[in-house]
Amino acid sequence: RCVHTTSDNGQTWNTQDFSDDHERQTIWRYAAYDNENANIVYMAGGRKSYMNLMCSTDDGTTWNIPYLEPSKTGLYDYVFDMKQYRDKLLIYSQSDVYMVSKTELIEQTTSVYEVKSEKYNNVIYDLQGRKVYPQFSTFNSQLKKGIYIQNGRKVAVN
Repeated sequence: RCVHTTSDNGQTWNTQDFSDDHERQTIWRYAAYDNENANIVYMAGGRKSYMNLMCSTDDGTTWNIPYLEPSKTGLYDYVFDMKQYRDKLLIYSQSDVYMVSKTELIEQTTSVYEVKSEKYNNVIYDLQGRKVYPQFSTFNSQLKKGIYIQNGRKVAVN
């Protein structure tokens, strides 16, 4: 329910306590600096029946109003992990996997999309991130020998 920041490599710490701030009262589980702009920080967490996201564009000094995504279970939505992929954040929560535009989160015009695993089961990418399947009629007969990405995991074609 608070954020600790340091600007001197951990010698001193500043605390922003959100205990009395109803909008930011969340168990913030993950924080990450933007992989393209070190002044931007994202946080993800959960609270009663919501998954929360917020960001700072000034190294964590101030934070925007959190985005609240209703939990699919109606209960506390525990956030397990947060990853950056290009211009998106992937949030892995107890109820689902969500994809969020980093730009929209910064601009506070956020749209959160569910990542439907069944939709992506047959999509395969090369190591440069280009979609190479399902353009081909069958996985094994059309793909060249090599390493590919399917469902976030590396797969080998011999």
